[in-house]
Amino acid sequence: MAETRPQKVMLKVFGGEEVLENPSLIDYYRLHQVDQLFLNKLLGDFTPEGKYDIPEETKKILIKVKKLITEVSANMYLATSQLKYITLNFSVKYWKTENNQGVANLYLTEKLDGADLVCFIAQYVSEYNDDFKERAKKAFNLFNEIEDFEDEYSQKIDEICEIQKQKNAEREYIVEIQSEFYIKEMLRLLEQSGENGKVIIEEFKPIMENTLAQTNKSGVFQKLRLKLDDLIIKNGGFNKFAQENPDFIRVSLIYSKPVKRFDIVSKKLDDAQAPKPIKSAKETSSKAGKSSPTKSLIIIPKAKTKLQGGQSFIKQSGDKKKKAKKDISLTPKGPAKIDLPKPNFQGINKKSFDNLLINAKSSNLQDEMLNSFKSMLITSEDRALDSCAEKNRDKVSINDDFSVRDVFLQQDGLSLNR
Repeated sequence: MAETRPQKVMLKVFGGEEVLENPSLIDYYRLHQVDQLFLNKLLGDFTPEGKYDIPEETKKILIKVKKLITEVSANMYLATSQLKYITLNFSVKYWKTENNQGVANLYLTEKLDGADLVCFIAQYVSEYNDDFKERAKKAFNLFNEIEDFEDEYSQKIDEICEIQKQKNAEREYIVEIQSEFYIKEMLRLLEQSGENGKVIIEEFKPIMENTLAQTNKSGVFQKLRLKLDDLIIKNGGFNKFAQENPDFIRVSLIYSKPVKRFDIVSKKLDDAQAPKPIKSAKETSSKAGKSSPTKSLIIIPKAKTKLQGGQSFIKQSGDKKKKAKKDISLTPKGPAKIDLPKPNFQGINKKSFDNLLINAKSSNLQDEMLNSFKSMLITSEDRALDSCAEKNRDKVSINDDFSVRDVFLQQDGLSLNR
């Protein structure tokens, strides 16, 4: 039996051409994307191919959510759904094909750092006649007037947003401490990285000053870290700087390991607490007998991942004798892909590098985080390492603000000593 070599793991940077192959850079950038999902309240996820996709189950819910029409044009509807935690913005584009078929595509427009992120949700195909538009509106749950958006489908979207909010809050301690460290170390490395590094620093300083001046300090270093990453991607990319100086990989690894470890344990706790699904009598009886044909109106093919994800199609219900395969197409009869605008960094003024270091006073925060984080995360083997780190914590530091982080670095066999 021939040996199968493990497939090389690669990750494409979203919205760009850079492909990451170094495991530490891949781990870091995945955590970068997790933060993007949480901060932007995105309903989908990023794929290894550098695309954005919304899960099939979420797409089914989005089709059912009530949508209020806000604008009508010759071949498009704009609609919105105002839910508890999020406002969803939809568009429906429709047209007539050469064989007298009507096609309507449903899109969801989200925001990624202020830029539009347009995702294809579903396609409705039916005979094009005088009431095609009305049937398409009914298929996608578009209304001219809505008194109350709340129903079982809006509640499911609210649940997704609530879980994201809770997850981001529970990991804020470790993410903030690690992000502060990451920013300081990256700025130090960028200062040694020639012209590109200096350009990044000059562009980042006003962003940092404006962010730190904001009243709401929640997640401030998390947001700044993502902004710094965007500038690194814009000015050469992670691979370029890592090739010039391996310390870029070291800093990424030191950030990622505790955060990744926290997320893994958090997921295990969630899985352990999640109630097991109870099979209904109907499901049990259907398995025992012959399987009956499904009455679902949604068909989602297992297609390759595209920018807007796998295609969903809605089949109009009607006379069984008039069912026709041509009403359901596994390939959209028109473009589903929409190019995304790149982040805009124009208008950033150059300023001096005098007060670039961040002086955050977070000792109380760290002590609180240390107690809660230890009880959840540290195994019996780790406790021995932790004890060793406590005795030697004055030997491992950039400054006193990072004492808690240093304990976890010692546990993971990492050090800031050069």
